[in-house]
Amino acid sequence: MAISKGDFEGANLVGGPFKDYVNDQVKVRQDILGKLDKDSSDIVWENGKSAFIALGSSVNIENAVTSKEVIVDSDFSNMTGQSVKPSDNPFESQAVSTTSTETIYTTHTDGDDRIKALNLGGEPDTYLGNYLARNIVLFGGTSYYSEASSGNLGSVNMRSGLSDENNIFNDSAYGFGGNEQGFSAMPGVTSFNIKSRNMGSLREATVSIRANNEQQFKMIDNLYCRIGYTMFLEWGNTSYYNNKKEYEPGASSMSLMDTFLQGYYLGEKGEKISSSESPTNFIGLIENKRKSTSGNYDAFFGRVKNFSWEFNKDGYWEITLSLISWGDIIESLGIDVQYGNKSKEAEGGNLAQPNNTSALTTFLSIAAEPQGKTVKTKGQVISTGGTTIMGADSTTKNLDNFKTTLVAETSTNNQSLATAFGTTFTATNSSGNSSNTKITQTSGNTAPSIDYTRLSTDSTSIISGHAQFSTEQYFYIRFGDILDFIRDRLLLYSSKGSNEPIIDIDTDPSKNICYNPGVNMSADPSKVMVRVTTPYDVAGLKNLAKNKTKKEKQKEPDWPPTRVKYRHVFNLTKAKLDFFSSSKNPNNPKETFPLHGKIMNIYFEYQYLLDTIQNLRDENTTTIPLYDFINKLLETANSCLGGVNKLSIRLEEDRILRIYDQNQIPGTQNDEGNVINLYGILPSNVNKTILNQGSFVTDFNIKTELTNEFSTTVAIGAQAQGKTIGEDATGLSTWNYGLVDRYYPEKIDSLRKGTSSKKLTTSQRIEKTRDQLKYLWLGYAEGSIGDINDIDFPDGYIPFGNSSFINAEDQYIFPNFPTKRYDQFVKLQKDWLKELLKLENEIANRERILNNERTFGTNQIGMIPINISVTMDGISGIRIYDRLKVDTRFLPNYYPQTLLWVIKGVSHEIQNNKWYTKLETIAVPKLLDKSSAAVRATISRDTVSKAEKAAKSTTLEFDGNTPNADRLRTVLTSLGYTEKKIEKVNGELSSGGDLVSQTTNVAIKLFELIKEKYPALQIKVTGGNDLFHQNLTSNSYHKRGLGIDFVITPESRFYIFETSKILASVRLGTPGFRFLDEYTNPSSGATAGHFHFTFVPGRKAEDPKKSVFVKKKLTPIDLS
Repeated sequence: MAISKGDFEGANLVGGPFKDYVNDQVKVRQDILGKLDKDSSDIVWENGKSAFIALGSSVNIENAVTSKEVIVDSDFSNMTGQSVKPSDNPFESQAVSTTSTETIYTTHTDGDDRIKALNLGGEPDTYLGNYLARNIVLFGGTSYYSEASSGNLGSVNMRSGLSDENNIFNDSAYGFGGNEQGFSAMPGVTSFNIKSRNMGSLREATVSIRANNEQQFKMIDNLYCRIGYTMFLEWGNTSYYNNKKEYEPGASSMSLMDTFLQGYYLGEKGEKISSSESPTNFIGLIENKRKSTSGNYDAFFGRVKNFSWEFNKDGYWEITLSLISWGDIIESLGIDVQYGNKSKEAEGGNLAQPNNTSALTTFLSIAAEPQGKTVKTKGQVISTGGTTIMGADSTTKNLDNFKTTLVAETSTNNQSLATAFGTTFTATNSSGNSSNTKITQTSGNTAPSIDYTRLSTDSTSIISGHAQFSTEQYFYIRFGDILDFIRDRLLLYSSKGSNEPIIDIDTDPSKNICYNPGVNMSADPSKVMVRVTTPYDVAGLKNLAKNKTKKEKQKEPDWPPTRVKYRHVFNLTKAKLDFFSSSKNPNNPKETFPLHGKIMNIYFEYQYLLDTIQNLRDENTTTIPLYDFINKLLETANSCLGGVNKLSIRLEEDRILRIYDQNQIPGTQNDEGNVINLYGILPSNVNKTILNQGSFVTDFNIKTELTNEFSTTVAIGAQAQGKTIGEDATGLSTWNYGLVDRYYPEKIDSLRKGTSSKKLTTSQRIEKTRDQLKYLWLGYAEGSIGDINDIDFPDGYIPFGNSSFINAEDQYIFPNFPTKRYDQFVKLQKDWLKELLKLENEIANRERILNNERTFGTNQIGMIPINISVTMDGISGIRIYDRLKVDTRFLPNYYPQTLLWVIKGVSHEIQNNKWYTKLETIAVPKLLDKSSAAVRATISRDTVSKAEKAAKSTTLEFDGNTPNADRLRTVLTSLGYTEKKIEKVNGELSSGGDLVSQTTNVAIKLFELIKEKYPALQIKVTGGNDLFHQNLTSNSYHKRGLGIDFVITPESRFYIFETSKILASVRLGTPGFRFLDEYTNPSSGATAGHFHFTFVPGRKAEDPKKSVFVKKKLTPIDLS
């Protein structure tokens, strides 16, 4: 399934194409540089490229204002004797002595004092506010902005010439800051560079400034050497071609410095829009400017991290600023300060809060609290509102297994339980007296105790759910809701405007997606839960429960197939969570998209969350590091869901925290976009016209960057498809296709080591792991809604940890779940998925080899540290994780056959007045074109050895004549029946060869008989002498053209029974005919419900005395 570049918009996908304006600018530049006949503008632009840089400060000089409350008596004189304003109310009696409070404001002179210390001259009021900042903008040396009478800043003014006046502020390039030390040149930026850190999570800039006299240095120090203060750095190309191929000779309209300095900009209707009250608005302006200049402008909005300065012996100051994006506070930001010392733990409560509760733990308790509980308990004394009352006996009601509101609707007579969640309850009754009091709480999305209203983006989602696993009860809270609470209540916020967070968290459930093979689930319900289905359907699970080895029967518990009820987990009407798996387009839910998982719909267990918070909490500050907390949850999810994800944190736009899966989703690798020409002239075919593409790349190289750990992985498993052990290295295996080490052609691990000389095949390793992992799936498959009183719990066990719940009904329960084997299941699922994905990879690439394809893919997702580094003329808008399409003429040809490159670092610098952009990349293997649906298909066939046989087989689809199958096809069409077709040439009747003539004759008569008896019934033939059966290792009548499979619609119990009766009658009357009803009694190899029949000429007829069908008094039918 191919996806377009528009599908990447806003989604957290790795390997997306460049933004449109970047892609277009690449083409414009290469087209012009490749022209053989250049005009004057082309020549000027190509040979006269130059750049500008500007640095502005947010520092204002202000006199501080403080306030205090004072008591005022009736004579309107306060306690200090200072006069205050009396009331303006004419009806207020002035004779009555009263007291009130007034706010007294005091203006200090700290701003005036700082100005005086700078010796700027004149009145201090002149220099208050942003005067100094707008007069010392480091652009073209030092420029300035004048303030118009309207308060708006005019255009930038450049200093020039020489001043013979000994004043600090003047319009001259020489003599600025005074000429006591001679005619000093104005200060300015001498160099800068900006680099990405942590896979683009942070951007850090280094700016070098030169000040040429003491006065200049003092002003630069006050404006720019201010740790923690915001700075604005912008740069760009002074001349360029826009994406319409129009030459833009100047950069006068590029700057946003005036908007930064004055703190607002004008909207479409001329209204003032604050950029200082909402920094997000200003960051949005930067992106708009990048787009309007076709990627020839860029800017950095950050804060001073550090600075240093040095006085040079030649009499000038060298100042170095280290700026970093605001997002860097994520790495050190502590959240969730504790409050209170009294334990909230209440006897009888099912969710006891920890000691020293905090905002986050209180939120988790409220969110996890189940809906609709009434506790059965004897009447007890309740103190509320200063009144002592006697509560009456109450009866137990059902606990809902999930809820969609933050605050649960509850009803209870148990005062201690009512307070267990830290919520406010009221005691009332219909008669207004103190008897039969019931404590109630109404459901809703606002929790007054923590001053939080659930955010609208997730207000309809299922916030929490709970279930009973054997003797353990778990409460699950949605990850998206946890992050929403943090972003709304626990971050740092601007003091202006709407108090937007300085850093934000993206919690969009549709666009925060991850790789999902479709067959994994939580291997540890005590930590993580997702709403998914088991890898096998009910029939397959029952077969797993029945099929046990002798060793299993000795070691493993008995698991009767009758326990298997559902393949779905948390997908019942009375017990559900939000879906984890999705095939909807993140940008258009009406369109399909490769299978993926929704990160925000991962649920974490309440007690696990409390333990994580406790382990991370700093004893001195009582806070927990935000970055470590989120990262720990992601690591846990990665592990519990099978190790197929590499969820990690990164920052976008210098302030928005987003969660990315570094493992790409199969089917999302997009090939759109222009190729960047690395060197010389690259001919390209555009609409059958050869166009020459020039190059604006100034340098490139390719190198490997293997860590010691990665090198070990490579040494063990890099060679030969499917030979990887331990950590996955199949991406490198694909890269090394066709190469074998003569001395150590293959390495094996402990799973493959044995006393027998015969090596375990991939399918055998899968089956060996599956035979242990199946108890995880069987444990889930037993989950259902039931009364816990019907379950045989151990002696002394109290359900739900609380005797008050002994009559609880309709609870979601997994009675025999192996809760002691979580660690084992986590490892087993990782091993099983690793081998399973490897098997799918072998199958797919085997097909490519048979088709003589030379571009190989893999589903062994990950990143390979092979870095193509490209330095080019400056361009903006390129993002971390964008795909870099480069000219591969200078690479070995097998590189582009197996690898793609995504950007891991973007840096900018200005050297010799030219802007350069450097891109660092990391290689990723080309993924299979399709998603992991093939994995599910492989599993549904129960024994994966069938799939491995297909992978190793050289059997291709049969392309010879199939007269017998064609005869049957003609009859099927006349009857209105159909045939399944998945191969290129033939349908499933003959994709592996023709049918036997006599079998075809019987099949025709059988289908005509069914049509006559049940004309409304529809039949679809799904198997015959087909390629799938030809590639099985086991013997099958299908391989000899003697067997046929079909399915019916509708699959009602009536039609299944009646069709089975017809087949049984034919079996009694037709020698050589046999059938299986895989709907009612599925065999161990059944893929799904269907009917299977064979006709073998010369086979003996069934003995009527031994036939089970004789007892059903069926009439024999002879079709021979």
